[in-house]
Amino acid sequence: MHTRIYRPGRRAAMASTAAAVAAAAVITLTAAAAQGWPSLGGAHTTSATSASCPRFDLGTLPGGKASDGRDINLFDYSIGVSTAGDQLRLLRAARWSPNGHVTDLGTLPGGAASTPRAINAWGFIAGDSTTGASLSSAHAVYWDPLGRIHRLAVPAGTTSSSATQLNQFATLIGQASTPDRTNAMRWTLLGGMTVLPALPGTAGSVPVAINNRGIIVGRSVAGTSPSEEVALRWNAANQLTRLDSLPGSVSSAANAVNGQGFAVGRTDFSTGVTRAIRWDPFGHPQLLSPLPGGDTSIATGINEAGVVIGSANASQGGPLRAVRWNTLGQVIPLATLGAETTVVDINDRGYMAGYARPADGPSGGGTVVADRCRHSPGSLPRWR
Repeated sequence: MHTRIYRPGRRAAMASTAAAVAAAAVITLTAAAAQGWPSLGGAHTTSATSASCPRFDLGTLPGGKASDGRDINLFDYSIGVSTAGDQLRLLRAARWSPNGHVTDLGTLPGGAASTPRAINAWGFIAGDSTTGASLSSAHAVYWDPLGRIHRLAVPAGTTSSSATQLNQFATLIGQASTPDRTNAMRWTLLGGMTVLPALPGTAGSVPVAINNRGIIVGRSVAGTSPSEEVALRWNAANQLTRLDSLPGSVSSAANAVNGQGFAVGRTDFSTGVTRAIRWDPFGHPQLLSPLPGGDTSIATGINEAGVVIGSANASQGGPLRAVRWNTLGQVIPLATLGAETTVVDINDRGYMAGYARPADGPSGGGTVVADRCRHSPGSLPRWR
């Protein structure tokens, strides 16, 4: 499972505060939840519980007040950020073992904060760390399975960088920014760094997801021409392809890709409507059905079976709720928890992960700590 609590990517800034952490709790939804609508797990500040999906309060680093889960791998190792002591603004990268033991992953020398973004099955972790007291800039790093931090190379002139995703071969992707440009990056543990090509006329590009074949998807950064975001794909040889758009579309972004090369994301139309979209391996687009009455939908994940997950609303301008789309593109709402429930990733067994905002909103109080929902492997139906 590659949980992107931001994508998003999308990815949370290093200056995230404890108040933002307290506004969302990590939950896990299952295929059973999608079909039977029970409330499985939930925000730490709510009373939602489930016998079939008991919550595991992962806690914080010693003395910490809040934590936020970001990803969990095949062997139940979780990563996230946690405050440490009374330093509520300084979020530290943390790793929880299957039995809940928490480890401070540390920072680069002199750094004050760090953020892990993704973990693969082998225990390699992509992320970033500050190198001083300032939270305004960060440097791309990875942690090896022993928890040791390694600085990734970036182009000269880079002011901020982050490694945001990786595949099972520990090929990492991310971005390296200068004052006027965002460079899409690919790193390998043996081959060093590669600056991925960008569309002419743009201010760069942002890679968001990578599969085990080395195919990367993402989006352009708006520049002079085109002046809006464009969904992109890079193949394993770093060749760039612009994913096809639909008539009336003014911008698009790809958020996830599966092993077969199907990508999903969103497209914005000149009418102001945003719709979830799926591209086939050749880059041809297909709109995914919205919820009845809704005008907004976004796809954030896709598994090997082609099941897509994301968010959609059921009324124009209404709040987004977690949904999934079957392989025919038909939308199915998922169980909700709190005022707004967001699902951000799905694995090949139909497990989904995301977060829920409490009904009383971010200012409603109550410290949220990272939760993990554990399931018996054979208890869930597979989606087809």
